[in-house]
Amino acid sequence: MGPGKMRIVRWLVGAGALLAGAVVAILILLWPPAPLVVPQQDLAIVGVTIVNPGASRKSNQRIRIHAGRITSITTDLPGLPDSPDVHRYAGAYVLPGLIDMHVHHSAAVQAFDVHLFELLYLAYGVTAVRDAGSFDGSIFDLRSRVERGELTGPRIFACGPVIDGDPPTWTGVPGFLVVRNKGEAERAADQAAAGGANCIKAYQNLTPDALDGLRDAATRHHLPLIGHVPFAVPLERAHLDDIQHLTGMPLLAWKRSSSPTEGLRELLHEWEDIDDGWIDAVVRISVEQHLTHTPTIVVIDQITRLSDYPALLAEPDANMLPRYYRELLWKPGGTFNAQAFVSPPPRDPERIRLKVRALVRKLHEAGVALHVGSDTLNPFVVPGVSLHKELGNFVESGFTPEEALAAATSGNGAALPEPGLGTIMEGAPADLIVLRDDPTRDLAALSTIEAVIANGRFYSKATLEAALAPYRAKLGGLADSVGLLIARVLMNAPER
Repeated sequence: MGPGKMRIVRWLVGAGALLAGAVVAILILLWPPAPLVVPQQDLAIVGVTIVNPGASRKSNQRIRIHAGRITSITTDLPGLPDSPDVHRYAGAYVLPGLIDMHVHHSAAVQAFDVHLFELLYLAYGVTAVRDAGSFDGSIFDLRSRVERGELTGPRIFACGPVIDGDPPTWTGVPGFLVVRNKGEAERAADQAAAGGANCIKAYQNLTPDALDGLRDAATRHHLPLIGHVPFAVPLERAHLDDIQHLTGMPLLAWKRSSSPTEGLRELLHEWEDIDDGWIDAVVRISVEQHLTHTPTIVVIDQITRLSDYPALLAEPDANMLPRYYRELLWKPGGTFNAQAFVSPPPRDPERIRLKVRALVRKLHEAGVALHVGSDTLNPFVVPGVSLHKELGNFVESGFTPEEALAAATSGNGAALPEPGLGTIMEGAPADLIVLRDDPTRDLAALSTIEAVIANGRFYSKATLEAALAPYRAKLGGLADSVGLLIARVLMNAPER
């Protein structure tokens, strides 16, 4: 081999080594921190006040937990065995863990995000979530890993895929099953049920015939049918078990938009024009048909604020997740297509927010069941903290703090397939939060969480904060910038 060829070989070897080194360096930067070791499920907490919001409170109690269940609740008397007991929380308040009834998880390939999401839920006292639509089918595996104790996180209930009409609302987004008629809809629901779904998720471009097919299949599988009231279906005709985001606008019930994006824009902008008569009609139909709503006020608030994107960027919540969320997925005109909501922007966003709260207030006053959910993964809706915001929205809409917490615990839990979820009683799942102050008096006390028990597994606040620290250290640094660059390449998104 001549000198020229030798130089080429050496150059290629050197370039290959540099490339391999760069790949290793990127992997080191992006590799998630070591996951938190999942603790055992046996312990007792002593000397606490047990609060079942809206139902009961008992002071000086001892709670024993075994294999993820509450095995006994007794008055804390001197002389009882102390070995596995946690004494340092004596005098604290223990409430059922919070349940978020509407979330979406990141894709399975985003290991950093999955671990971070689950830790954030627990840090804010969220011990159970209902995933209202998986974008890559990974939610069932994630649910199993949490159940087996392989991953720290809240209890997961899942609908599986989102089932939509043709064209689907979000083109190019995986995880949407497109159905065109009743038969296809039934088969899609059968597929979701066979995969282990806890609910069936309907979306807004379904035809009336396809919605009937989903309802028939959901009934056959004894699963709730939740979702958006489709544009082509009047509210009184939809018969969903749980209506998401207060959908069911009367004007959109008969007008099919020229495009899904236009429909999303109209869905938001029509809030500016609705009157008290429409609000009263929704309340009347909800009472007559025993409907349940998950209003997700927090996501409506955030979407109406997207036209003031710089203000959203300046909020602390925006920096709790990697940069590519706020700078790529959530940015108006970005991958999420949030531009659909803000072009043109609402004339009076505050008017929309006030009308949403007025409807929630009237539904509550009429005794309509309302679930607390955040719609996490939508623009600037962050795991855990957004559920606290939603509780505040419920209070602004006429709930007392205790009523809001009752909705987020026993109210949400009663709609999920786990007996006793959302309550503190013998035999119930051991999903609990320990707080220094009583949040049923003032929701600000949610900031005093000292420990979280999820599926009987005990996590002190200090443990959760220590587990979150390495994730936070990566956010805003080189790893965050590299992650944004890689996300742009993978999503074929130009820099704006």
